[in-house]
This record gives sequence, C-alpha cells and structure tokens, in this order.
Amino acid sequence: MTREAGAAERQRVLVVDRAPRDGAQDLVAMLERQGCAVRLATGDQVSDHAGGGPYLLAILRPRPGAGHTGADLRRLKAEIPFLRVAIIGRAGAVADAVEAIRGHAFEYLEAPVTPAALGSLLRRARHTLDPQTAALLDSLQRLTPGLVHELHNPLSSVLAGSQLLARLLAGQGKAAEYADIVREEAQRLQRFLARLAEFGRLESCRPPFPERVELGALVERVLEGVRAVCDARRIGLASICEPGTPAPLGDAERLGLAVGELVQNAVEAVADGGRLTVHVRRAGGAEADGAWVEVAVADSGPGMTEDVRQHTCEPFFSTRPGALGIGLALAQAVARAHGGILRIGGAGVQGGYAAVCLPLAPSPADGLRTAGANPTRQLR
Repeated sequence: MTREAGAAERQRVLVVDRAPRDGAQDLVAMLERQGCAVRLATGDQVSDHAGGGPYLLAILRPRPGAGHTGADLRRLKAEIPFLRVAIIGRAGAVADAVEAIRGHAFEYLEAPVTPAALGSLLRRARHTLDPQTAALLDSLQRLTPGLVHELHNPLSSVLAGSQLLARLLAGQGKAAEYADIVREEAQRLQRFLARLAEFGRLESCRPPFPERVELGALVERVLEGVRAVCDARRIGLASICEPGTPAPLGDAERLGLAVGELVQNAVEAVADGGRLTVHVRRAGGAEADGAWVEVAVADSGPGMTEDVRQHTCEPFFSTRPGALGIGLALAQAVARAHGGILRIGGAGVQGGYAAVCLPLAPSPADGLRTAGANPTRQLR
C-alpha cells in the first residue's frame, strides 16, 4: 500500500444548520477545501439526514436568536450518540460558550469562522479519540489492575494443576490429551492477562518523556521477533526509514509494544507468500503540517470493510475466530498515552494499513536526532 492510501480517505463532517442560511454553504465549501466529505443537515430531525457516517465531528449552527446553545447540543447528541460536536456561535456570547462547555461540546467557535480556525478544529478532532472509544479505554484502564489481580492467582493454580495432571497421565491416551488441552488454554489466558495488564501500566506512561526514541531501530527489533514465522510462511519483510525523520520523545518499551501489536496483526492477516512493509516517516495526510511522525504497517492482506474499521480498535472486538481482540486497542492506548493517534486504513484501500502517529515536541536538552540512516532494509 502506498503512502497516499491512508491519506486518500476523506473524513466525514456533518454540518447541522437548525435554520438554513447562506453561511452554511460557505462553511461546507471551506470544509470541502480542507479535504472533508461534508453532509449538510437542516431542521430538527438530524437523524433523518445522518447517513454516510461515522463522522469525524459535527459542526452545529444553532437557531439565530435562540439564546443558549445547550438545548440544540443535547438534542443532537441524543440523536447521534458519541458524536463530537463543535458549535459556531455569536462573537462575545459568553453565556452560550459556557452552556456549550457544560453540555460537553467538543469546541466553541465564534462566527465568522476563518479557514485557519476551521483547520485547527479539524486537526484537533483528528488527533482526539472518538468519545465512545475513549470511554471504553478509560474504563478498561481503571478496571484492569483489579481484574488481572483477581484472575492471576486462580489461573496460576489451574496451570500448575494441569501441568501436574499432564505428567501423571502421560501416555494414557485421551486423558493425557485433555490435560494438555487444559494446560494450553491456561497458558493462552496467561498471555492474554499479561497483555491486558499493560492497560493498567499505561498510567505511568505519560508525557513529558525524558528520552527520544529511535523509531528505525525500534522497528528492526520488532521485525526480528517475527522473522522466523515470516520466513516459514514466505512472507516478505521490509523496513523503510526515510532519512531525516525526527525521533519523538516517548517510552521506547511501550512504543515497541504498540508497533509489535500492529506487526503481529498484519502477519496474521497476510496469506503465505504475501508482503509486509513497515515505514518510518513524517506523517502525511491529516498530519501534513510536519509536526508528526508515524510508524506505518502495510500488508498485502484483504484489508477491512468500513463496518469493521469502525469497531476494530474497540477492546475485545475481533473478526478472527479465537482472537481476543486486544492488540489494536492496546496499540491505540499506547499512542494516546503519547498524545498521538492510531490511524487505520479505510474501506476500498488495497491491503491492510495501520499507523501509530506521534506528535513531535522539541527537547531543550538536545536537537532532533534522525530515526535512522539506512533508508531501506530488506529483512528476508
């Protein structure tokens, strides 16, 4: 998959104009110039016009002279739950802005809206998790320490008992096979708990980070871990590190975990004889201002439908039988802890694509070091 594939996906914005005015068309035109796919809904029943979602955000223009914006905001969120809503209100209307904040508006903009203000709004929306996923990740982060603690001891007992049974029943046909099955499943659950525990540990993974992470070297370490499997399945591996790519501040261990989850997900999606490429570069598309870097994993697998893409980062969601659905959610949580995002390729894109996008922040202690000098390395 090419670099442009991830950026080719036009993000949808819903413009809600409670009383149609010429200004709504001007807003639509500005959004389209920013590369958005825009749907204009008028009147009170937004749900009748809300096809084509999911939406990056909705921009609400309340009724003129209606006073506070809270009623319109609540009605819109009731019709389309978990939607980011930005409100365009009157200049100097402090009461409206306060009402918007109380109603958990994503942002309040004063009219007339400039292209610069609109671009800033779109960048913030792109770099912020949707409310539903953010709520799921926050809940999981709070619950996992206690959950892992409660499950670890009984699971360890099950595993120890199954290992003892396997030794006692060695050579006894079906009974020995059943003991082995119990042991293998207990080990699988132990590995799952170890990954789940990372959600709780992310509390300690917060900026500011003291060190810069050499992403090129990090990628090579991750790919070394899957090379044996890929060689056995004739999967071609390549890492491409664009010269001059800055090294972001971060937690190298956790970022390695996130990239590892993306790579493992790609390996499982690729057919034997396929291809997997990891690209380290300045982020393009939505992050074209150059203030971001990304580690993008592209593969020759089947990709995903739009419906699957909407849910793929939700904890415990998976389309593969037997999969636990924790990998991409964990990668997204790590990216979020670094102030970044996880970008997933959309429907119609050939092959699979996922990228950890990280913001760049200058360090007073050093200059920006590059991610690696070797621009392309074949790992087969």
